[in-house]
Amino acid sequence: MAGSKTDPPYRSNVSSAGADEDICRPRNQNAQVDILDVDDFIDWLFRSGAAPGCLDEADVDGNDQPDILDADYLVEWLFRGGPAPVACP
Repeated sequence: MAGSKTDPPYRSNVSSAGADEDICRPRNQNAQVDILDVDDFIDWLFRSGAAPGCLDEADVDGNDQPDILDADYLVEWLFRGGPAPVACP
């Protein structure tokens, strides 16, 4: 049954992402790519949170400009089956 605890209403790439060091992503304290990375990124962009260790890592969509579109790109990948983040330089 759709929406039950055994059939979530979204697709998540969190478990398949694991600790992939080859993709760009804003990094938090854990090794997984997950919603906490998105939260830390938004915190940095809009609430004076800690900056990513490397701005290239924050450029998830590969357009050479870390911005809110990178957070959206990461959410699309994590929960909606969108394209994976680009390879980190």
